Amino acid sequence: LAQFDAGPFTPTPGLAGLPATMPVTQIATGQFHTCALLADGTVWCWGEDSEGQLGRLLDGGSLQDQHPEAVQGLSGATQIAAGNFHSCAILEGGLLLCWGQNDHGQTGRGPGGAMVEPSPGLVAFPAGSKVSQVSAGLLHTCAVLSDGSVWCWGSNQAGQIGTGQLTADGGDGAATGFNMADVLYPTPVAGLPAPALAVGAGYQHTCALLVGGAVMCWGSNQFGELGGGAGDAAAPNSLPHPTPSAVPF
Repeated sequence: LAQFDAGPFTPTPGLAGLPATMPVTQIATGQFHTCALLADGTVWCWGEDSEGQLGRLLDGGSLQDQHPEAVQGLSGATQIAAGNFHSCAILEGGLLLCWGQNDHGQTGRGPGGAMVEPSPGLVAFPAGSKVSQVSAGLLHTCAVLSDGSVWCWGSNQAGQIGTGQLTADGGDGAATGFNMADVLYPTPVAGLPAPALAVGAGYQHTCALLVGGAVMCWGSNQFGELGGGAGDAAAPNSLPHPTPSAVPF
């Protein structure tokens, strides 16, 4: 395979320009960017960088870079996730770093964060917490901790944070520029009946796989994405669902 040629379309597979001597262990794709985790714990990203989602500031005002480069100041990564315009990485030891678009608090910096965070920054959890898995959605992010709890942050417009309510739980929207439906800190999802093994953050909804095999979902149900089946007759699809509900199989 040859490396990709410059151009708006590439109809055939091609090699990304990553170090040839270092195997890739995971990839993650956002809306217009891609990141790869290498075996040495470095993270390389390429594509659009309009919101700092590549983890670097491009010179000359360019908004995109088709050449993979290592995320600056990041090493020891064990897992990555790419959202709409933001990215995250779990480090050895269970720390979580996120960067990129932060206009709804999706990088977890709190009310002191900027609208764009091009450099990886630490997401704060209670002392002693370790992140075991992360998923980045459109404008929100969720993580599973080692104790099986699920924590989410970012836009909560459709209840995708899972707090049981649709309003922000902290921060002054008027002072920070964030919407009052944004949750600016990692917040535990309420109502999960068992520890989680994995979480997936979508467009405006979130689902968790629990120990024992059950799946719980919450957030937007506009297109039936919460999987309620016939039970949705009592809850119109147009209504947000801020509390997790079981998916019947």
